[in-house]
Amino acid sequence: MSPIDLGFGLGVSGIRGGAGGAPPVKPLLLAANRGITPNNFRIAATENFRISETRMSMRTGGAALSEMRFVYAGFYILNNSGVETNPGNDQPIEIAVEWPGVGTVQVTFGGQNVGNITNGLAELVSDPIYPSAFGLPSFPANTQFWLRRRSTLLLNERNTKHGGAGGSGESTFYSDPAGGYASQLLGTGAMVQRAGGATASAELGPAAIIGRAVGSPDIAVGVIGDSLADGNNDTNIAGDGSAGGGWIARGLWNVNGRPVPWQKQTCGGSTVRNLVLGYAKRAVYWKYWTHCFLAYGTNDMAVAGRSGAEALADLMTATAALKAAGLRRVEIPLIPPRVTSTDSYATTANQTPVTNYQTGGTRRDALNDGIIASVGTGGLDDYFNPNPVFADSVALDRWAVNGSANYWTNDGVHLTAAACAAGAVPLNARIGTWV
Repeated sequence: MSPIDLGFGLGVSGIRGGAGGAPPVKPLLLAANRGITPNNFRIAATENFRISETRMSMRTGGAALSEMRFVYAGFYILNNSGVETNPGNDQPIEIAVEWPGVGTVQVTFGGQNVGNITNGLAELVSDPIYPSAFGLPSFPANTQFWLRRRSTLLLNERNTKHGGAGGSGESTFYSDPAGGYASQLLGTGAMVQRAGGATASAELGPAAIIGRAVGSPDIAVGVIGDSLADGNNDTNIAGDGSAGGGWIARGLWNVNGRPVPWQKQTCGGSTVRNLVLGYAKRAVYWKYWTHCFLAYGTNDMAVAGRSGAEALADLMTATAALKAAGLRRVEIPLIPPRVTSTDSYATTANQTPVTNYQTGGTRRDALNDGIIASVGTGGLDDYFNPNPVFADSVALDRWAVNGSANYWTNDGVHLTAAACAAGAVPLNARIGTWV
Protein backbone atom coordinates (compact mmCIF):
# COMPACT_ATOMS: atom_id res chain seq x y z
CA MET A 1 0.00 0.00 0.00
CA SER A 2 1.45 3.37 -0.98
CA PRO A 3 1.59 6.20 1.56
CA ILE A 4 -1.07 8.23 -0.22
CA ASP A 5 -3.52 5.34 -0.13
CA LEU A 6 -3.29 4.71 3.60
CA GLY A 7 -6.40 5.25 5.64
CA PHE A 8 -9.20 5.63 3.12
CA GLY A 9 -11.05 2.41 3.79
CA LEU A 10 -9.13 0.65 1.04
CA GLY A 11 -7.96 -2.37 2.97
CA VAL A 12 -7.63 -0.57 6.29
CA SER A 13 -8.72 -2.83 9.14
CA GLY A 14 -9.42 -1.86 12.71
CA ILE A 15 -11.13 1.41 11.82
CA ARG A 16 -14.68 0.05 11.81
CA GLY A 17 -15.93 -2.33 14.48
CA GLY A 18 -16.69 -5.90 13.46
CA ALA A 19 -20.07 -7.60 13.55
CA GLY A 20 -21.47 -7.82 17.06
CA GLY A 21 -18.82 -5.52 18.52
CA ALA A 22 -19.34 -2.40 16.47
CA PRO A 23 -20.27 0.76 18.34
CA PRO A 24 -23.28 2.71 17.07
CA VAL A 25 -22.46 4.66 13.94
CA LYS A 26 -22.33 8.38 14.69
CA PRO A 27 -24.05 10.78 12.28
CA LEU A 28 -22.13 12.66 9.63
CA LEU A 29 -22.22 16.32 10.69
CA LEU A 30 -20.19 19.44 10.00
CA ALA A 31 -16.87 18.69 11.66
CA ALA A 32 -14.71 21.76 11.03
CA ASN A 33 -15.10 25.41 10.16
CA ARG A 34 -14.62 26.96 6.72
CA GLY A 35 -17.27 25.20 4.63
CA ILE A 36 -18.54 27.77 2.12
CA THR A 37 -21.07 27.12 -0.63
CA PRO A 38 -19.72 28.70 -3.84
CA ASN A 39 -21.22 32.09 -4.63
CA ASN A 40 -19.31 32.99 -7.78
CA PHE A 41 -17.03 31.53 -10.43
CA ARG A 42 -13.55 32.03 -11.84
CA ILE A 43 -13.33 31.56 -15.59
CA ALA A 44 -10.22 30.12 -17.25
CA ALA A 45 -10.31 32.88 -19.85
CA THR A 46 -6.59 32.57 -20.58
CA GLU A 47 -4.21 29.62 -20.46
CA ASN A 48 -2.59 30.84 -17.24
CA PHE A 49 -5.88 30.32 -15.37
CA ARG A 50 -6.40 26.69 -16.39
CA ILE A 51 -4.58 25.03 -13.46
CA SER A 52 -5.59 26.06 -9.96
CA GLU A 53 -3.85 25.07 -6.73
CA THR A 54 -5.34 26.03 -3.37
CA ARG A 55 -4.25 25.73 0.25
CA MET A 56 -6.72 26.65 3.01
CA SER A 57 -6.62 26.38 6.79
CA MET A 58 -9.38 24.48 8.60
CA ARG A 59 -9.95 23.75 12.27
CA THR A 60 -11.84 20.89 13.85
CA GLY A 61 -14.62 21.71 16.29
CA GLY A 62 -15.20 20.57 19.84
CA ALA A 63 -15.30 16.83 19.16
CA ALA A 64 -12.53 14.41 18.25
CA LEU A 65 -13.28 12.67 14.95
CA SER A 66 -13.03 9.12 13.68
CA GLU A 67 -13.14 10.28 10.05
CA MET A 68 -13.52 13.34 7.84
CA ARG A 69 -14.95 13.86 4.37
CA PHE A 70 -14.95 16.88 2.09
CA VAL A 71 -17.94 18.02 0.07
CA TYR A 72 -17.96 20.07 -3.14
CA ALA A 73 -20.83 21.72 -5.04
CA GLY A 74 -21.43 21.73 -8.79
CA PHE A 75 -23.47 24.93 -8.52
CA TYR A 76 -23.09 28.39 -7.07
CA ILE A 77 -25.38 30.95 -5.45
CA LEU A 78 -25.79 33.77 -7.95
CA ASN A 79 -24.70 37.21 -6.78
CA ASN A 80 -27.42 39.84 -6.40
CA SER A 81 -30.21 37.27 -6.39
CA GLY A 82 -29.34 34.07 -4.51
CA VAL A 83 -30.57 31.78 -7.29
CA GLU A 84 -28.89 28.36 -7.52
CA THR A 85 -26.93 28.47 -10.78
CA ASN A 86 -24.82 25.91 -12.68
CA PRO A 87 -21.34 26.85 -13.96
CA GLY A 88 -21.86 25.07 -17.29
CA ASN A 89 -19.01 22.56 -17.01
CA ASP A 90 -17.67 19.74 -14.85
CA GLN A 91 -14.70 20.40 -12.56
CA PRO A 92 -12.12 17.63 -12.03
CA ILE A 93 -10.39 17.97 -8.67
CA GLU A 94 -7.73 16.36 -6.53
CA ILE A 95 -7.55 17.11 -2.81
CA ALA A 96 -5.24 16.24 0.07
CA VAL A 97 -5.10 16.85 3.81
CA GLU A 98 -1.92 18.34 5.24
CA TRP A 99 -1.62 17.54 8.94
CA PRO A 100 0.88 19.84 10.66
CA GLY A 101 4.05 18.09 11.74
CA VAL A 102 3.05 14.81 10.08
CA GLY A 103 2.64 15.19 6.32
CA THR A 104 0.15 15.24 3.47
CA VAL A 105 -2.21 12.45 2.40
CA GLN A 106 -4.38 12.40 -0.70
CA VAL A 107 -8.13 12.02 -0.32
CA THR A 108 -9.94 9.91 -2.89
CA PHE A 109 -13.36 9.99 -4.55
CA GLY A 110 -14.89 6.58 -5.12
CA GLY A 111 -11.42 5.09 -4.74
CA GLN A 112 -9.98 7.35 -7.46
CA ASN A 113 -7.46 10.13 -7.00
CA VAL A 114 -9.44 12.49 -9.25
CA GLY A 115 -13.02 13.41 -8.43
CA ASN A 116 -15.43 15.09 -10.80
CA ILE A 117 -17.71 17.89 -9.64
CA THR A 118 -20.44 17.32 -12.21
CA ASN A 119 -22.12 20.42 -13.58
CA GLY A 120 -25.25 21.05 -11.51
CA LEU A 121 -24.45 18.43 -8.88
CA ALA A 122 -25.65 19.33 -5.38
CA GLU A 123 -22.81 17.56 -3.59
CA LEU A 124 -19.73 15.52 -4.42
CA VAL A 125 -18.62 13.78 -1.23
CA SER A 126 -15.09 12.46 -0.90
CA ASP A 127 -14.19 9.07 0.51
CA PRO A 128 -13.51 9.20 4.24
CA ILE A 129 -10.01 9.91 5.41
CA TYR A 130 -9.12 8.25 8.71
CA PRO A 131 -6.73 9.45 11.42
CA SER A 132 -4.66 6.28 10.99
CA ALA A 133 -3.41 7.83 7.75
CA PHE A 134 -1.39 10.18 9.97
CA GLY A 135 -0.63 7.75 12.76
CA LEU A 136 -3.33 9.26 14.98
CA PRO A 137 -5.95 7.42 17.05
CA SER A 138 -8.44 10.18 16.17
CA PHE A 139 -8.45 13.62 14.64
CA PRO A 140 -8.19 15.74 17.79
CA ALA A 141 -10.72 18.44 18.62
CA ASN A 142 -9.91 22.12 18.13
CA THR A 143 -6.92 21.44 15.89
CA GLN A 144 -5.75 23.24 12.77
CA PHE A 145 -5.05 21.39 9.54
CA TRP A 146 -4.75 22.33 5.88
CA LEU A 147 -6.73 21.27 2.83
CA ARG A 148 -4.92 21.30 -0.50
CA ARG A 149 -6.64 21.19 -3.89
CA ARG A 150 -5.62 21.03 -7.54
CA SER A 151 -7.80 21.29 -10.65
CA THR A 152 -7.21 21.58 -14.38
CA LEU A 153 -9.88 23.05 -16.64
CA LEU A 154 -10.20 23.56 -20.35
CA LEU A 155 -9.98 27.07 -21.71
CA ASN A 156 -13.07 29.15 -20.86
CA GLU A 157 -14.41 26.66 -18.33
CA ARG A 158 -15.33 27.82 -14.84
CA ASN A 159 -14.31 26.96 -11.29
CA THR A 160 -17.08 27.57 -8.77
CA LYS A 161 -15.59 29.72 -6.01
CA HIS A 162 -16.31 31.68 -2.85
CA GLY A 163 -14.99 34.99 -1.57
CA GLY A 164 -11.27 35.22 -0.94
CA ALA A 165 -9.54 34.16 2.26
CA GLY A 166 -6.14 35.64 2.92
CA GLY A 167 -4.87 34.08 6.11
CA SER A 168 -1.19 33.30 6.57
CA GLY A 169 -0.17 30.42 4.29
CA GLU A 170 -3.46 30.47 2.37
CA SER A 171 -3.66 31.02 -1.37
CA THR A 172 -5.07 30.03 -4.72
CA PHE A 173 -2.50 30.09 -7.51
CA TYR A 174 -3.34 29.75 -11.20
CA SER A 175 -0.94 28.59 -13.89
CA ASP A 176 -0.59 27.45 -17.51
CA PRO A 177 -0.39 23.67 -18.15
CA ALA A 178 2.27 24.40 -20.76
CA GLY A 179 4.61 25.42 -17.96
CA GLY A 180 5.05 21.79 -16.99
CA TYR A 181 5.29 22.57 -13.28
CA ALA A 182 5.11 19.72 -10.79
CA SER A 183 1.91 19.45 -8.78
CA GLN A 184 1.94 21.02 -5.31
CA LEU A 185 -0.96 18.85 -4.13
CA LEU A 186 1.09 16.51 -1.95
CA GLY A 187 3.54 19.09 -0.69
CA THR A 188 3.65 20.71 2.73
CA GLY A 189 3.73 24.36 3.68
CA ALA A 190 2.70 27.36 1.64
CA MET A 191 2.28 26.91 -2.10
CA VAL A 192 4.26 29.06 -4.54
CA GLN A 193 3.16 31.05 -7.55
CA ARG A 194 4.41 29.77 -10.89
CA ALA A 195 6.08 32.01 -13.44
CA GLY A 196 3.52 33.58 -15.73
CA GLY A 197 0.69 32.50 -13.49
CA ALA A 198 -1.85 34.47 -11.49
CA THR A 199 -2.69 34.66 -7.83
CA ALA A 200 -5.84 35.15 -5.77
CA SER A 201 -6.83 34.88 -2.16
CA ALA A 202 -7.76 31.29 -1.31
CA GLU A 203 -11.13 30.88 -3.05
CA LEU A 204 -11.63 27.22 -3.95
CA GLY A 205 -12.37 25.62 -0.61
CA PRO A 206 -14.99 22.92 0.02
CA ALA A 207 -18.68 23.56 0.47
CA ALA A 208 -18.58 21.55 3.70
CA ILE A 209 -16.24 19.52 5.90
CA ILE A 210 -18.12 16.64 7.54
CA GLY A 211 -17.13 13.85 9.89
CA ARG A 212 -18.12 11.46 12.64
CA ALA A 213 -17.41 12.25 16.28
CA VAL A 214 -15.62 9.80 18.55
CA GLY A 215 -17.77 10.80 21.52
CA SER A 216 -20.60 13.31 21.66
CA PRO A 217 -20.80 15.37 18.45
CA ASP A 218 -20.36 19.11 18.56
CA ILE A 219 -23.18 21.33 17.32
CA ALA A 220 -23.01 22.06 13.58
CA VAL A 221 -24.13 25.51 12.46
CA GLY A 222 -25.40 26.53 9.06
CA VAL A 223 -25.46 30.20 8.12
CA ILE A 224 -27.89 31.23 5.38
CA GLY A 225 -28.06 34.82 4.30
CA ASP A 226 -26.97 37.86 2.34
CA SER A 227 -23.80 39.96 2.30
CA LEU A 228 -24.09 40.85 6.00
CA ALA A 229 -23.87 37.14 6.84
CA ASP A 230 -21.28 36.52 4.14
CA GLY A 231 -18.85 39.01 5.64
CA ASN A 232 -18.70 41.75 3.00
CA ASN A 233 -16.42 44.59 4.15
CA ASP A 234 -14.86 42.47 6.90
CA THR A 235 -11.22 41.42 6.80
CA ASN A 236 -11.02 38.30 4.60
CA ILE A 237 -14.61 37.77 3.55
CA ALA A 238 -14.03 34.00 3.70
CA GLY A 239 -11.96 34.16 6.88
CA ASP A 240 -12.20 31.49 9.54
CA GLY A 241 -13.64 33.82 12.16
CA SER A 242 -10.42 34.42 14.05
CA ALA A 243 -9.97 37.83 12.42
CA GLY A 244 -12.47 38.01 9.57
CA GLY A 245 -15.26 36.22 7.79
CA GLY A 246 -18.11 38.42 9.03
CA TRP A 247 -19.76 38.94 12.39
CA ILE A 248 -21.40 35.51 12.44
CA ALA A 249 -18.23 33.59 11.56
CA ARG A 250 -16.39 35.62 14.21
CA GLY A 251 -19.06 34.74 16.74
CA LEU A 252 -18.55 31.05 15.99
CA TRP A 253 -14.77 31.16 16.37
CA ASN A 254 -14.03 30.76 20.08
CA VAL A 255 -17.16 29.43 21.76
CA ASN A 256 -16.33 28.05 25.18
CA GLY A 257 -12.76 27.49 24.01
CA ARG A 258 -13.34 25.93 20.60
CA PRO A 259 -14.43 26.95 17.09
CA VAL A 260 -17.90 25.66 16.28
CA PRO A 261 -18.11 23.78 12.95
CA TRP A 262 -19.95 25.86 10.37
CA GLN A 263 -21.00 26.11 6.75
CA LYS A 264 -22.03 29.30 4.97
CA GLN A 265 -24.74 29.44 2.32
CA THR A 266 -24.39 33.19 1.87
CA CYS A 267 -24.22 35.58 -1.06
CA GLY A 268 -24.16 39.32 -1.56
CA GLY A 269 -27.37 40.85 -2.86
CA SER A 270 -29.41 37.72 -2.22
CA THR A 271 -32.94 37.57 -0.82
CA VAL A 272 -35.01 35.18 1.23
CA ARG A 273 -37.64 35.41 -1.52
CA ASN A 274 -35.29 33.77 -4.00
CA LEU A 275 -34.26 31.22 -1.36
CA VAL A 276 -37.81 29.95 -0.86
CA LEU A 277 -38.39 29.89 -4.62
CA GLY A 278 -35.56 27.39 -5.08
CA TYR A 279 -33.32 25.84 -2.44
CA ALA A 280 -33.23 22.16 -3.45
CA LYS A 281 -29.45 21.94 -3.83
CA ARG A 282 -28.66 23.92 -0.71
CA ALA A 283 -31.10 21.79 1.27
CA VAL A 284 -29.01 18.69 0.52
CA TYR A 285 -26.49 20.03 3.06
CA TRP A 286 -28.97 20.66 5.85
CA LYS A 287 -28.70 17.05 7.00
CA TYR A 288 -25.20 17.95 8.23
CA TRP A 289 -26.49 20.80 10.44
CA THR A 290 -27.97 20.90 13.93
CA HIS A 291 -28.51 24.68 14.18
CA CYS A 292 -29.00 27.56 11.75
CA PHE A 293 -28.81 31.34 11.62
CA LEU A 294 -31.23 32.49 8.91
CA ALA A 295 -29.96 36.00 8.20
CA TYR A 296 -32.09 37.48 5.44
CA GLY A 297 -34.52 40.32 4.89
CA THR A 298 -32.78 43.64 4.26
CA ASN A 299 -32.37 43.17 0.49
CA ASP A 300 -35.91 41.87 0.16
CA MET A 301 -37.20 45.20 1.41
CA ALA A 302 -34.65 47.82 0.36
CA VAL A 303 -33.82 46.34 -3.06
CA ALA A 304 -36.69 44.05 -4.05
CA GLY A 305 -39.33 46.41 -2.62
CA ARG A 306 -41.11 43.87 -0.45
CA SER A 307 -42.83 44.83 2.76
CA GLY A 308 -41.79 43.66 6.18
CA ALA A 309 -44.81 41.35 6.28
CA GLU A 310 -43.88 39.76 2.94
CA ALA A 311 -40.26 39.23 4.01
CA LEU A 312 -41.44 37.70 7.29
CA ALA A 313 -43.68 35.22 5.47
CA ASP A 314 -40.73 34.03 3.39
CA LEU A 315 -38.48 33.77 6.46
CA MET A 316 -41.05 31.60 8.17
CA THR A 317 -41.35 29.39 5.07
CA ALA A 318 -37.59 28.89 5.12
CA THR A 319 -37.65 28.24 8.88
CA ALA A 320 -40.25 25.53 8.45
CA ALA A 321 -38.19 23.87 5.72
CA LEU A 322 -35.09 23.87 7.93
CA LYS A 323 -36.93 22.33 10.85
CA ALA A 324 -38.48 19.73 8.52
CA ALA A 325 -34.92 18.77 7.55
CA GLY A 326 -34.28 17.82 11.18
CA LEU A 327 -32.48 20.85 12.62
CA ARG A 328 -32.72 21.29 16.36
CA ARG A 329 -32.71 25.08 16.39
CA VAL A 330 -33.29 27.98 13.99
CA GLU A 331 -32.72 31.61 14.95
CA ILE A 332 -33.18 34.77 12.89
CA PRO A 333 -31.06 37.87 13.61
CA LEU A 334 -32.90 41.19 13.52
CA ILE A 335 -32.23 43.65 10.69
CA PRO A 336 -29.67 46.42 11.36
CA PRO A 337 -30.01 50.01 10.07
CA ARG A 338 -29.77 50.91 6.39
CA VAL A 339 -29.05 54.57 5.71
CA THR A 340 -27.39 57.20 3.56
CA SER A 341 -25.02 59.82 4.96
CA THR A 342 -23.60 63.23 4.10
CA ASP A 343 -20.58 62.95 6.40
CA SER A 344 -19.30 59.41 5.90
CA TYR A 345 -21.39 58.07 8.79
CA ALA A 346 -19.55 60.13 11.38
CA THR A 347 -22.74 61.46 13.04
CA THR A 348 -26.32 60.28 13.45
CA ALA A 349 -27.69 63.70 12.50
CA ASN A 350 -26.36 63.33 8.98
CA GLN A 351 -27.66 59.78 8.48
CA THR A 352 -30.99 59.27 6.71
CA PRO A 353 -32.74 55.88 6.84
CA VAL A 354 -33.71 54.51 3.43
CA THR A 355 -37.42 54.36 2.60
CA ASN A 356 -39.48 52.81 5.40
CA TYR A 357 -36.39 51.86 7.42
CA GLN A 358 -37.06 54.72 9.84
CA THR A 359 -38.37 54.05 13.33
CA GLY A 360 -41.98 52.91 13.01
CA GLY A 361 -41.60 52.21 9.27
CA THR A 362 -43.25 49.38 7.36
CA ARG A 363 -40.03 47.62 6.53
CA ARG A 364 -37.23 47.30 9.08
CA ASP A 365 -39.25 47.81 12.26
CA ALA A 366 -42.22 45.88 10.89
CA LEU A 367 -40.04 42.90 10.01
CA ASN A 368 -38.11 42.98 13.28
CA ASP A 369 -41.33 43.20 15.30
CA GLY A 370 -42.77 40.34 13.25
CA ILE A 371 -39.72 38.14 13.85
CA ILE A 372 -39.94 38.71 17.60
CA ALA A 373 -43.66 37.96 17.63
CA SER A 374 -43.15 34.76 15.62
CA VAL A 375 -40.80 33.08 18.12
CA GLY A 376 -42.27 29.78 19.17
CA THR A 377 -44.38 29.45 16.02
CA GLY A 378 -43.64 27.79 12.69
CA GLY A 379 -40.39 26.27 13.94
CA LEU A 380 -38.68 29.55 14.90
CA ASP A 381 -36.84 28.98 18.17
CA ASP A 382 -35.63 32.50 18.86
CA TYR A 383 -34.41 35.78 17.43
CA PHE A 384 -31.03 37.39 18.01
CA ASN A 385 -30.81 41.17 18.32
CA PRO A 386 -27.45 42.67 17.23
CA ASN A 387 -28.80 46.22 17.23
CA PRO A 388 -27.65 47.14 20.76
CA VAL A 389 -24.19 46.94 19.17
CA PHE A 390 -24.84 48.04 15.60
CA ALA A 391 -27.44 50.81 16.04
CA ASP A 392 -27.17 54.10 17.88
CA SER A 393 -28.57 53.87 21.42
CA VAL A 394 -30.78 56.96 20.90
CA ALA A 395 -31.41 57.18 17.15
CA LEU A 396 -32.31 53.50 16.81
CA ASP A 397 -32.72 53.66 13.02
CA ARG A 398 -29.15 54.86 12.48
CA TRP A 399 -25.73 53.27 12.84
CA ALA A 400 -23.75 53.79 16.02
CA VAL A 401 -21.10 56.51 15.73
CA ASN A 402 -18.03 57.78 17.56
CA GLY A 403 -17.44 60.95 15.55
CA SER A 404 -14.99 59.40 13.08
CA ALA A 405 -15.78 58.66 9.46
CA ASN A 406 -16.79 55.15 8.47
CA TYR A 407 -16.71 53.86 12.03
CA TRP A 408 -19.38 51.10 11.99
CA THR A 409 -20.21 51.21 8.25
CA ASN A 410 -18.70 52.81 5.18
CA ASP A 411 -21.71 52.48 2.88
CA GLY A 412 -24.74 52.57 5.15
CA VAL A 413 -25.42 48.87 4.62
CA HIS A 414 -22.39 46.73 5.49
CA LEU A 415 -20.44 46.39 8.70
CA THR A 416 -16.83 47.45 9.01
CA ALA A 417 -14.33 44.97 10.44
CA ALA A 418 -14.57 46.79 13.79
CA ALA A 419 -18.35 46.41 13.83
CA CYS A 420 -18.08 42.73 12.89
CA ALA A 421 -15.71 42.14 15.80
CA ALA A 422 -17.98 43.98 18.23
CA GLY A 423 -21.14 42.26 17.02
CA ALA A 424 -19.50 38.86 17.42
CA VAL A 425 -19.15 39.26 21.19
CA PRO A 426 -22.83 38.94 22.23
CA LEU A 427 -23.41 36.43 19.42
CA ASN A 428 -20.60 34.29 20.79
CA ALA A 429 -22.25 34.32 24.20
CA ARG A 430 -25.57 33.26 22.66
CA ILE A 431 -24.01 30.37 20.76
CA GLY A 432 -22.32 29.29 23.97
CA THR A 433 -25.77 28.45 25.35
CA TRP A 434 -26.72 26.19 22.44
CA VAL A 435 -26.81 22.42 22.86
